[in-house]
Amino acid sequence: MGQPARINQAMSQPALALLIAAWSSQPQPNLAELCAACGPNDWQMLAALADYHEVEGLLWFGLRQQALPAALAEHWRERYYLAALRNDLRLEEFQRIQHMLKAESIEVALLKGMAFAPTIYRSLGQRQMGDIDLLIRRDELQRACAVLFAAGYGLSEYTINTWPQQQRSGGEVRLQTANGATLELHWWLFAGHWSRWASLHAYPAWQIQHIQYQSFMLPVLEPISQLLHTAHHLVIGNQFGAGIGRMLADIDRLLATYEFDWQQVWHEAQRWSLAHVLWGVLRLAEQWFNSAIEWHWQPQTWRKLALETLLPSQKLLRGADPRLRAWWRYAILASAWG
Repeated sequence: MGQPARINQAMSQPALALLIAAWSSQPQPNLAELCAACGPNDWQMLAALADYHEVEGLLWFGLRQQALPAALAEHWRERYYLAALRNDLRLEEFQRIQHMLKAESIEVALLKGMAFAPTIYRSLGQRQMGDIDLLIRRDELQRACAVLFAAGYGLSEYTINTWPQQQRSGGEVRLQTANGATLELHWWLFAGHWSRWASLHAYPAWQIQHIQYQSFMLPVLEPISQLLHTAHHLVIGNQFGAGIGRMLADIDRLLATYEFDWQQVWHEAQRWSLAHVLWGVLRLAEQWFNSAIEWHWQPQTWRKLALETLLPSQKLLRGADPRLRAWWRYAILASAWG
């Protein structure tokens, strides 16, 4: 996890302007001018922001033709190619896993970075990720684990220590190989205590589309489920903390890749008590990434004011992490439901 980027507001404007101009799916045309306006302190701040938001590879890809400081360019380039290599190896491993599970008639769907990097980004190195996330039916979990144990995976210490909580509301089994490769099996698309209270465990998450990637097919959720899952994960799992920029970049790329029926998006969000969650996330995506959004639904005035107050765009952009203050974190969670 990146460390909070503690940046002086008066000195951070060139770095913030360049960040916003460069990380969108539709970068602004004045990148050279914005780069020229950055001094040494601004580049240092931008480096801290890129680390906090986990978008170093994304920024290198967008700014690789610009005049970057040599040390920063080399660091971002290394991060980009390292992410590309790791992601390629993870996709090869997924192909192996998919083949074994298919032999037992077990169907899975890719989640998070494993679903996004090869489908909605222009290259694998643009999207950092840590492991392979798969969605699986709860009644097939035991059979899937047996297959994976035979393939060299074992239960992680995290799963052993948190299993009672995972059974109640976490919905996750984390497996590892001897060389440290990590695989997470999820059986609830929307996990957590808050989601359980909202009856989100009953969400019908098995509308899958298959996308061709090189020589094999990638099973991913249909776009609205991907959008709602990402928004939920940002609010509930991440709580607008470190990595928020990477997750909002996922939102931006989803919106740029798929033709969304926005009436249906908001209908589904309201149906599953995710409308406030989605509204808070899309508000930031529109401000930071200039994402194209149709607003067919708005919170009540008091709730809208609460969300705007608790999700200050500039403060979050500069690296303020709500997870470091319990009152802030819980206030966001409380305002996002209902």
